[in-house]
Amino acid sequence: MTVAGLSGRAKLAHPSDGPRVVLDAPDCAAGETLTGRVAGVRAAEPVVLVRAERRPRGERGFVVAHADAVGPDGAFAIPVPDGALPTAAGSRCALSYRVESGRGAAAAVAIRSSARPHLDAGDCRIDRLIPNWDARRFRIEVSDAALEGGGRIAGRVHRHGPWRAGTMTIDVSCRESWRLPTRSARGVPGWGSGWLWRHIERLEVEPDATWIPFDLALPKTLPPAVEARTIAWRYEIVVRRRTRNGLAETAARAVLLHEEAALAWVEG
Repeated sequence: MTVAGLSGRAKLAHPSDGPRVVLDAPDCAAGETLTGRVAGVRAAEPVVLVRAERRPRGERGFVVAHADAVGPDGAFAIPVPDGALPTAAGSRCALSYRVESGRGAAAAVAIRSSARPHLDAGDCRIDRLIPNWDARRFRIEVSDAALEGGGRIAGRVHRHGPWRAGTMTIDVSCRESWRLPTRSARGVPGWGSGWLWRHIERLEVEPDATWIPFDLALPKTLPPAVEARTIAWRYEIVVRRRTRNGLAETAARAVLLHEEAALAWVEG
């Protein structure tokens, strides 16, 4: 049907007829203020910053910040939390942001964030894929980590007491994970996962040395280390040693960067 054929019955809506979210910049850093305006509104209305977590079975949105109402000219200013997670994408999951007005208008925005790498201290949290633990005769020490594409993980395996010559195995990976529907009566969360990158190599044991160094470069395509509510990109280190009697000893470290627990959530 042509436009002329609609004459007298209906008019085509023009995008400018309804409210539109217009941002002053396409991105914003965590801890700064996100500004813009809602065009096409006649009265004040709330504006929210929504974090969207996309996983294989759908998407979940969370309100992380808001402005009470736009000003008389439609302008708004939303303080982005210091701990806001950065925009990122993996193979099957993605984390993105959008600004939404009370009337359903929205605009995408990228959030930039920085943080210091640290070890996961949540040894008792039931939803972790891998906690931290030391082996009986050795432990993993991380000295440097840039947990994103093009970064690196460096450290050493520190052993307790003398060893004979031999080898150990180090397994370093970036694992993409997503929350699965809860199936148990106790509500224990489950996770689906897959490797985005995995590197396994042997470390030579020198009998006279008490530690073995490692330094691994990360592929440029990897996302940053992020722990969100329903998706995650986790950087994990596992070291294995087979003892003289054939048993295996293992130590593990999960190195974190950005995590959901650092956010002061706004319920919405």
